[in-house]
This record gives sequence, structure tokens and C-alpha cells, in this order.
Amino acid sequence: IFPNPAKELISINNLSDTYAVSIITLHGHTLKKAPVTNESDIDITDLNAGVYFLYTDAFLSKFIKL
Repeated sequence: IFPNPAKELISINNLSDTYAVSIITLHGHTLKKAPVTNESDIDITDLNAGVYFLYTDAFLSKFIKL
């Protein structure tokens, strides 16, 4: 995931398939779900500043929204 931290978009690359991605708060609340493919961008402008998790069946990653 890059850039990290990010203000508007996060990008995901090196995916070999399409994945259902969930953005989850530190408290476990799912805020957004979207399908992503290799080199997809995800708009995070509607998120408040903070720490979030990006979850798929293939990986879990943390990112920071500025």
C-alpha cells in the first residue's frame, strides 16, 4: 500500500487477482468495501484522519490517513 501515510488515495500493486478489500477501524468497524485489482487506487478522502486496516483474504495491512 502506498503512499503511507496518505491524504486522498492509496494504491495497491502486485496483486495477482481481484480481491474484495475492506477498510476497518482500530475498533473493528468496517467502513468501506470495494473490489480491487492490480494497481488499483482506493479513494480515502471520506475517512477521518487516523489509523486503519486494509483487509482481504490474501493480506492485512495498516495505513494512516492524514
